[in-house]
Amino acid sequence: MSACTASPAGEDRPGAFTRTQVPAAANCDDWSSVPAGPPYVAFAHCVAAKMKKGITGPLPTSAPRPAPGKKVWIISFLESDPGGHLLSEGAKEAVTAAGWTPTVFDGAGDPSKWQAGIRQARSAQADAVIIIAFDCAPVKGALQEARAAGIKLAGIYAADCLEAPLLDTTVTYAGLDGNPVDYATWAKTIGLAKGWLIVDATDGKADTLVFHIQDLAAPKAATDLFLQDNKKCEECVVHKIPLSLSDLGPGVTAKAQAALLQNPQANSIFIPFDGVGLSVAPAVMESGRKDSLFVVGNEGNQPSLDLIRKDRGQTASMGIPHVWSGWAAVDGLIRLFAGQKQVPSGMGLYAVDAGNVPPTGSFEAPVDFRANYRKIWDGR
Repeated sequence: MSACTASPAGEDRPGAFTRTQVPAAANCDDWSSVPAGPPYVAFAHCVAAKMKKGITGPLPTSAPRPAPGKKVWIISFLESDPGGHLLSEGAKEAVTAAGWTPTVFDGAGDPSKWQAGIRQARSAQADAVIIIAFDCAPVKGALQEARAAGIKLAGIYAADCLEAPLLDTTVTYAGLDGNPVDYATWAKTIGLAKGWLIVDATDGKADTLVFHIQDLAAPKAATDLFLQDNKKCEECVVHKIPLSLSDLGPGVTAKAQAALLQNPQANSIFIPFDGVGLSVAPAVMESGRKDSLFVVGNEGNQPSLDLIRKDRGQTASMGIPHVWSGWAAVDGLIRLFAGQKQVPSGMGLYAVDAGNVPPTGSFEAPVDFRANYRKIWDGR
């Protein structure tokens, strides 16, 4: 029997797995001090169950009213990427709700176009720019110019420049214990969380193909941390498949096909983000091994969740409420224009599988964040 054992009678469903031996730990609020071996597997069981229920921190309870008449440019990493589009749509929706004027610029996955978008925003006399899913470093010059022009700069899933930070506000999140953490910590925790889901599903006997993106800071850091943390799983094995942004699409599929052929014993796959998972799934289906592979993705966009719903090469995903990030970024700008500090969004950690996947659409957190933001922006 595979380490990925099917659910007991009455719970059978496509892509469902359950632990077989090690009981869950009683507490899993802190991963940093978990010892190796069976305690690590028990921790993975505990945190997997917790994330399937959802971890959400406190929502903001008050805010200043939005300053009138602001123009906000939203520079999207890549609009053809489902997650990138959801992020920009969330930001656009929130900018409009604040009574401001949004402009979405498609960066097309190209750093030179990201810079061009920021510079066009400056030429258009934008009051604020939101950069989405790319880091400060490749657009440092354009951000410096925008900042010198008095434009407020916000980041969603964006690592700031280390030597001289340029972003005025970034979204904050909730960690395993529900308390606030910064984006870098949250992104790393998501990388760890996918590993814990794999350990949970395989009962600590994972043989994992790890798709390792090299040229996006946050996904790379998250995967690096997973690889380090996974050493505590004494019976787990990993196989790294390096990727670059230029591989997205057919290049990823080709690498997945080769990795599956070279590793017939593999029982799990680690996906850095949905744009990769959508290209891995066809290789999983072609291999004829979908029922013996636990494939965990990241984001929970509609195309990815459709793979889970239809049992088409993906088993589970971290659910990331991208639209909420857009609203939280705009909340940060509202506070920035009022001279106030960013507050925690409350957005946390959520795991999705065949047992709790929504019937349609992309992942949405079980929280009415829109209503809360509208309420506090109206002063209620």
